[in-house]
Amino acid sequence: MSDHYAISCLVHTDNTQKVQSSAPSKKAVKLMWDKADLDLYRSVLQLQLSRITIPTDALLCDHCMCSEQHELLLDKYYNDIVNCLATVLAALAVALLTKTGCSVNTDTNLP
Repeated sequence: MSDHYAISCLVHTDNTQKVQSSAPSKKAVKLMWDKADLDLYRSVLQLQLSRITIPTDALLCDHCMCSEQHELLLDKYYNDIVNCLATVLAALAVALLTKTGCSVNTDTNLP
């Protein structure tokens, strides 16, 4: 059972085009959740998500010619969620490496 609500969007277009890519396909990654510290994951994720401002007006807007401000708010919301997940993953990686005795470089200026 999940404790979150999914965000979905249905887009109708008149044009359908097939896009082919020359980039090699990536292998599917299987996460080993049975080996993860789920309590740490939940607590760090909950803390980080609680810091995100939800743009309620922009999410509930039903005008087809929505304001540019709503678009900016939705872009920020998306980026905040992605950054939140990256922060959580980084925190978990540091916790795991520290737990296993590996040295951890927390220099955030690295690419």
